[in-house]
This record gives sequence, C-alpha cells and structure tokens, in this order.
Amino acid sequence: MTNRTPTFFIKAMILLVLPVMALVIIFAFWGLFSLCKKYDRATFTRNTIVSIIVVIFLAHPTLTSNAFSMLNCYEIEAGEQWLQADLEIKCWNSTHTKWFFFVGLPMLIVWVVGMPVLALILMYTNRKRLGDDVFFSRYRMLY
Repeated sequence: MTNRTPTFFIKAMILLVLPVMALVIIFAFWGLFSLCKKYDRATFTRNTIVSIIVVIFLAHPTLTSNAFSMLNCYEIEAGEQWLQADLEIKCWNSTHTKWFFFVGLPMLIVWVVGMPVLALILMYTNRKRLGDDVFFSRYRMLY
C-alpha cells in the first residue's frame, strides 16, 4: 500500500477551505469595486453581506453532502467497512479517523451546523429590525 493521500480527502480539505477563500475574494472584489465606483461604506457592507449569504447558501448542500459522505461506510466483507464515496478507503482505520477529525468534523461543525445556527442567531437577535429596509436589503435571503 502506498502512502499517497486519497483524492477524496484532498477534495474534502479543499471544500473545507473553499468558502473561506470565497469570502476573501468577495471582500477584495467589493472593496476594489467600491474604490473604483466611489461607493459609500453602507453600499459596500450591503453588497458584501448579500454576496457572502449567496455563496454560503449555494455551497451549503455540497459541503453537507461531502461532510456526511465521510461517515457513509459500506460493509463489503464481514467486519470490514469501506467508505462508499471511495471504496479504496477503509473506514475508521488511522487514516480515515485522522481525516475525519481534522477535516470532516470541522466541516460538520462550522459549515453544516454552524452557518444555519449563526443565521438563526442573527435573525433572532435582530427580530425587531426585520421590517427595517436597510436590514432587509442585507439579509432578505435569510427570511
């Protein structure tokens, strides 16, 4: 057996950091756009928040599917389970366990559970501002 990292784990690691990279690109894009067009801070904030919500909303199903696929094991032989997404990976051996705890679990906590909980907290703490036009223009996709 070789010591190469399975492609499935590399893909999972990329998916874990991809939303963070997208957030950096969003900030850079709207920052440069605001400088060129001389937008005020409120417009920059609104555009940035809306873009972040859209990116997270679009990425959430893929992140969720990938995170749970790290737990989806299939028993081929008695007592041996293999990852259904990549049948070359034996479930819960040292490699799979390490990748799950360092990539899969953070993906589940931060993106799968954390983002919807953060949206719920944001909506709940601002429940008196839900009718406000400025708040609505920023967070309308969460309603």
